[in-house]
Amino acid sequence: MEEFRPKYFFVLMFPAVLVLPFPPIVSIIALILALFNISILAYAGEKKAKKNLLNPLLLIGILVFLLDGITGILRDFSFEPFVRESRLSFLVIPLIFSNAYKTLKRLRLAIMTSFVIGLVGYILFSYGYLIYFYNYLTNRSFAINHYLKYDLTTNLPNAYHHTYLGLYLSFAILILLYYAYYDKKISVKIALPLAFFLFVNQIFMGSKITIVMSVLLFVFVLGHHHIIGTRKAILKGGILLMALTALAIFFTSSLKKQGLLSTMDNSINFRVEAWQCATRLIGENAVLGWGRKNGANALDNCVATEMKGTHNQYLEEFLYYGIFGLWILFFFVIIWRKSSSDSLFRGLVAILFILTFSENIFSLQRGIIFIAFFTSLFYFGHFDPSER
Repeated sequence: MEEFRPKYFFVLMFPAVLVLPFPPIVSIIALILALFNISILAYAGEKKAKKNLLNPLLLIGILVFLLDGITGILRDFSFEPFVRESRLSFLVIPLIFSNAYKTLKRLRLAIMTSFVIGLVGYILFSYGYLIYFYNYLTNRSFAINHYLKYDLTTNLPNAYHHTYLGLYLSFAILILLYYAYYDKKISVKIALPLAFFLFVNQIFMGSKITIVMSVLLFVFVLGHHHIIGTRKAILKGGILLMALTALAIFFTSSLKKQGLLSTMDNSINFRVEAWQCATRLIGENAVLGWGRKNGANALDNCVATEMKGTHNQYLEEFLYYGIFGLWILFFFVIIWRKSSSDSLFRGLVAILFILTFSENIFSLQRGIIFIAFFTSLFYFGHFDPSER
């Protein structure tokens, strides 16, 4: 790993700041400083490098940033709002990263390490908060079914939604497994226990679908390395899988008794209703969509429950922008093809693609910054101008 130097400070600070419980403005400032830092590093170290401005990821970013203005003009000659400022990251980050591929490649592992450290810091801060909460702020005794929805997500200062925390934790687990078993830059004795530590916390802090994705990551990576091979490896793999199964049964039984799984049916029913309403509304304005404001209002009037939004990013894009919502499919095609030689990148793409079916992670600043930063990092971090 590239040794830490002061000139990399803001680049390496940002991933940790992004996942720590700071106000959103702090993450934005940290991102600006990181981009400025990368720009300086790229200017100093990559002057002779061939520029990569005309690339599909940047073109998609330009379209996404201007999408509200384009569809508004075509739909009803409305110029307000002309741009969606929350999606500015899709434009700015690829623009800067496209000229810094050597720097990004050199700092890749350090950036991933910063991200994992930030998540561990969030978890430890949560522990401290819960101790303080139960000793000084409430008369209630500790109850595990309050851990996620109430005592942590609701009251923890600057806590963010469990969907994003689950996404971050799944990605961190992927990072640890990748660098332990594939790139072999982190010891398995360090990476695997830390990955299990993150997973146990994800059960209580993360969204359900991200927990499932993390289980699949463990099964795929550990199965591939411990089951496929000699008889001894098969025996070790069998013991490992039985242990994972027993652990899953234990946690499922415990969570069911504590009531943490009682909301699953409601969550599924809410989503099905939202998807049905969104599909029907898309059919009414399939070409140019409803626009953000009108689309959100129409969906709220259609859905009988208190759940807000489509809880499906694909449906939301088509609801708001009609056929222009196809951008999100092109986005995934572009990054999927680019990730063909990068297992870590491909794993992230798979996580995002699956999660987008049940959540709107492209709609809020926390999700947008994460997606734009890390997809751009991977996309340009292994770019070779000689390939063009």
